[in-house]
This record gives sequence, C-alpha cells and structure tokens, in this order.
Amino acid sequence: TPMGWSTDGFNPCNSRDITIERCFFRTGDDCISIKGATGPDLFKEPHAPPAEQPPVENIVVSNCVFWGEGNNVIAIGSETRARYMRNIRVQNCDVLYHKRDSEAVFAIIPLHGTEIRDIVYDDIRIEHCISQLFNFRFLDSIFGIPGDQSYPGAISNVTIRNISVGHQENGPRSTVFGYSEAKQIQHVTIQGLRYDGKLIHNVAEGGFALNKYTPVDNIRFITAAAMAAGL
Repeated sequence: TPMGWSTDGFNPCNSRDITIERCFFRTGDDCISIKGATGPDLFKEPHAPPAEQPPVENIVVSNCVFWGEGNNVIAIGSETRARYMRNIRVQNCDVLYHKRDSEAVFAIIPLHGTEIRDIVYDDIRIEHCISQLFNFRFLDSIFGIPGDQSYPGAISNVTIRNISVGHQENGPRSTVFGYSEAKQIQHVTIQGLRYDGKLIHNVAEGGFALNKYTPVDNIRFITAAAMAAGL
C-alpha cells in the first residue's frame, strides 16, 4: 500500500550533538529531514530571523538502511530557520530504493537564508533510484510553505566521497544551483563517485546540472591518480 505524505522518519529540529545509527527507515516522505523549524506555524511569515534561532550542528547518520517512497532520503531543509547548520555527516549507509522522480536521494534545500557548511556524505551505497542523486539548491517556497532568501546564506564545504550507485533511471543526474552572486554553492569536493562500478571524473559524466551561480570550478573532482596516491 502506498505510504502517505507527511510521514518523515525522523526530524532533528534546531538540534545539536545528535547521532542516528543502526536504524532502518521506510517512509512515504523524507526518511530523515534535518531542519531549522522553530515557530508555531510553518505557513505564516514572518518568523524570527534565522540568526536569532538555535543552531543545527554535529549531526551524524551512520550504519543505517533506507527505503524512500517519496521526497528525499536525507534532506537538510527545507525549513532552515537556524543560526547556522554545520558539521553534518552521513556515513556507511545503504539506500535500497528511492522512488519519487522530482526530488533526490540527498538534498540540501534551504528555504531560509543561513550558513550551511561542512557537510559530508561518505561510504554510501545506492542500489536503485528513480530520482536525482543530489539536489543542492535554494528555495523560495515548497509545497505552499514560504521561504525567505532575503537573509544572507551559503552552502559550502560539501564532501562527497566513496558513493556507489547501482542503477539510476534515465542515467546519472544531480542538481547544484546557486541562488545569486552573493549566495552560491562553493567548495564541493567529489571523490570516488561510481555508477555501476565506473568512476565519475567530471560534472558531465555525473550528469550534474549547474546554473550561472555555480561555476564549474566550484565542483572539484579528485582524480583516480590522486586517489591511488592517497591524496
């Protein structure tokens, strides 16, 4: 039986020092969505500025197994009313299946301007996904929930390491979209991303869609030679 919306598995909100490990998630919405979601009503603005809200930091997701029926497997956002969101790591996890075609396995999708940095995806195996692999972009609204990008913010220092994809329908694809000259996605490092065992060397091979606010130089691939040398 298809699962309904609003069935997130776990939502750490404005939280610090959280470890999620050795869990199995099968959900009809995000398996895990890490949020800055203070305030009594998501659908009404204004709220207190993100800079005045409790931060999100030191979140670890490890040794988990996921089956996603909708939205994202693991999202940072979409509500991001937090002073900052940093030091978030997803490691040694398996994604058996991800269904929905309009979202992503892994997403960073801030509705509200804030600093999001030091994000690591490491040692993850995806067996089958229909959707995008990664979706990093700033939102003005989602599902009727309003955002506010007038607040300053950025996404930076994202590490993608040792990710293997068995099958992605319609080929490799991900989105990395900055919002403006002042609000870009910077310092994304990719090392050991593989599709069906084949190492991905550049944005074209990985099907990464970029916009004018994400220069290709902001995405750095570690070469096979550098990996062999341990660099």
